[in-house]
Amino acid sequence: MAFDDGTPLDAAALQDLDRRIIEIQANIPRIGDSTSASQGIQSSTVSAKQIVGGWHYPVELKPGKATPFEITFKGVESDPKAVILSPTKASDIPSTFSFAVSAPSLTSKGVKGNAYLNSAATKGFTIGFFYIVICH
Repeated sequence: MAFDDGTPLDAAALQDLDRRIIEIQANIPRIGDSTSASQGIQSSTVSAKQIVGGWHYPVELKPGKATPFEITFKGVESDPKAVILSPTKASDIPSTFSFAVSAPSLTSKGVKGNAYLNSAATKGFTIGFFYIVICH
């Protein structure tokens, strides 16, 4: 459907445009908790009361060892529903590196986790984490 410059708009064209916009809106996926699931995937809307981000440094990693770390949050007003971590390092991060957080430890004050450097690594290194905390 195209509108030409200088051509008057009529009600039928505007109604058709409105119908098409409503169809597009109905097909936009939604994310989050829901009581209905389609093909095993939950869908609904996401709303966040607060989103806070920051950077935690340093976490010293040694080959073959799990290193516990704790990230302290500043300015978080309620217990978060999620925390997202992204590792940071000045140079290459070995593929033998992994990390996880302890879900029960996630509170408005912070989160605890472990970072692991595989024993195949030739040396240790220091890593940091960018984080995003999402509260509902």
